[in-house]
Amino acid sequence: MADSIPALVFGACLVIGGSCALVWHVRSWRRQQQDAATTDAERNYYRRQFARRVQASGIIVLLGILLPIGDLPLWKDYPGSWACFWIAVLSLTLWLLVLGCRDLLSTRVHSRNAHESLRLLREKQRELEQEVARIKARSHHGRPPGL
Repeated sequence: MADSIPALVFGACLVIGGSCALVWHVRSWRRQQQDAATTDAERNYYRRQFARRVQASGIIVLLGILLPIGDLPLWKDYPGSWACFWIAVLSLTLWLLVLGCRDLLSTRVHSRNAHESLRLLREKQRELEQEVARIKARSHHGRPPGL
């Protein structure tokens, strides 16, 4: 029994952490849905991000449950089942890694696009400010000509 304590502790930490992440993702998703300034493209991005992150958090909770189960002594009589169990756990872990990589890449592309949009807006703002400065320079005391 003392051998399974680390698996229980680590599994409990995964369950608690994954559950907290699930709650956080749901709250974040609800805030994003209520934001009127969000475009359809952003809303679509956030929907896919939410799906990935909820799935990843759910897998973390599931792994937290499965790790202590894999450490139970009942597997001694069933080595083939024990091997299949751990292959399934490793497959879930691999899928979690894939989800994390996809989320990282997706976030990077989204951030790059947002920065490019901001750069274009700043460029347009500078152009408009220069136009305003030219109009003011042609006018008398900051008033448009003819007034």
